[in-house]
Amino acid sequence: MTLSYGLFGFGYVITATFLVTIARTTDAGPVVEFLAWFVTGTAAALSLLAWRLLVRRVGATATYAACIALEAVGVLGSVLLPPMAGALVGGLFLGLTFMAVTAYGLQIGRTLAPESPRRALAFMTAAFGTGQIAGPLAAGWLAEGSFTLPTVLAAAALTVSALLVVPILRKA
Repeated sequence: MTLSYGLFGFGYVITATFLVTIARTTDAGPVVEFLAWFVTGTAAALSLLAWRLLVRRVGATATYAACIALEAVGVLGSVLLPPMAGALVGGLFLGLTFMAVTAYGLQIGRTLAPESPRRALAFMTAAFGTGQIAGPLAAGWLAEGSFTLPTVLAAAALTVSALLVVPILRKA
């Protein structure tokens, strides 16, 4: 679970960090930058309410994995779709998933370590923070005029992050 959470930190932050730069590549300019963050914030504000319904049906772990998988799709969309649509889709999926993954991820970690939940949360937070630092460094190094390669790497990290919880799903 800790590795999953760290890879999530790595994968999400590349789009979160460079979404504005991706939006700036469009002809629409500052309007798309504003709209991308507006869509992200609006989706984030509603996300926990929306995901709560899925948690009731399938549980926190399946919801966590679904959110990460959905975010991987949005991350890829940010560079594979036309620039304006990519920035908006990337922002939408980021907003829809980020808060749910962080909330449910920590909840799962606490549940998996009932003998020492604080230690589990500390390790998970450290892994997440490490991912958040490594993501922009890797993306900046890999970006040669395009964010496609670092974004594909981010989506791959998110996919692995989601797959790492499959054994936990089987136990649930």
